[in-house]
Amino acid sequence: MDRKHLLTDQLEFYRDLGVTHLNLGVPTAESLEEGIRECVRCEFSAGRKGYISGIGSREADLMFIVDAPSEEDIRAGEPLSGEAGELLRKIIGAIELSPGDVFITN
Repeated sequence: MDRKHLLTDQLEFYRDLGVTHLNLGVPTAESLEEGIRECVRCEFSAGRKGYISGIGSREADLMFIVDAPSEEDIRAGEPLSGEAGELLRKIIGAIELSPGDVFITN
């Protein structure tokens, strides 16, 4: 199959999913955060008590993607706010970085 047909098939796939607009630019951290905050695509959005985009440097070379946020995390406004977060900060320190040198998100 040639590239034109592959592209057509891909676009039809997205159309069938209900996608009406494709942003082909590279998303910014701010646009990703806005998407998280405003998302209502699944049943979890109805009971959402808040959102967390992440902590640390958005320009970091190292990113940690951790488990889904707990209610404690949402109240604190950051991922891994409890004991697991303390352990991750110790690990980050052990590799001679500070929490501000990395980005931590769910």
